[in-house]
Order: sequence, then C-alpha cells, then structure tokens
Amino acid sequence: MQNPLKRKRPCCVAKCENRHSKRHRFPKNEPEIFKQWISNTQPVNHHELSQEQIYNKFYVCDNHFQQECFVPGTHRGLRRDAVPTLFIKDTLIWQILDNLGTFLTGAEVVNGTSSSDVNVLDLSNITKDVPAIRHTY
Repeated sequence: MQNPLKRKRPCCVAKCENRHSKRHRFPKNEPEIFKQWISNTQPVNHHELSQEQIYNKFYVCDNHFQQECFVPGTHRGLRRDAVPTLFIKDTLIWQILDNLGTFLTGAEVVNGTSSSDVNVLDLSNITKDVPAIRHTY
C-alpha cells in the first residue's frame, strides 16, 4: 500500500501543477516513442541526461494524454504507443474560453470539471462547431 504522506513526483511538463493524477515514466523500451515524449514535453536539462537518467527522473501526468491513449483496467494505464499531446492552458486563453461558455461546444475539457481545477484543454475539434459570422458594414 502506498504511503498517503508520500508526495507524487511532479509532472515534467512546464507549468503543469497537477499533483493528483497518475504519473507515467518515459517509455525507455520504445526508442521512437521515447523521442516523441522528449520532443513533446521538453523536460528541463534533458539534453544533458542519458535515456536511463530521463527514465528515472521525469514523469508525465495523465493530463497530457488523449482519452484514446488509456487502457482501462491495466496497471500501466497507457497504450504502448501513447504519446503526450495535450499541454497546459494559457491562462488568458482559458479565461476567454470560460467567458464564451457554451458558444464553443467543440472545446473538450480533459480530466476535470471546472477551469479552477483543470490544466489541459484540447481544442482540436473547436473550429468545426464555431459558426461562421458574416459582417456587413
């Protein structure tokens, strides 16, 4: 049983403050996917470290993976080919999106219920649900 007082290692993604979701180690046995993780997450000083050091030092939290990357009911939790592709919200953009409310129905909040506790926003489907606006001046 995990010690409840033991703190989880921080997520290596810049500005990620998530302290609650599961952490994932870099996939050291999958060299190409490992490179994608490095490219996408850009851990601090990763250029100075070996693959083994990166594996032992850095973790990525659940917030940075699309829903289809997860395998329910498994200890690892991620598919072998999973790559982190969701990144931290920009505070100003998030505030604007919050103010627009239901107008942006294509925006999908990931791993959370409100902007106060959510760190990730997937905007990949947003453009198809935003109505075109014609201006006549």
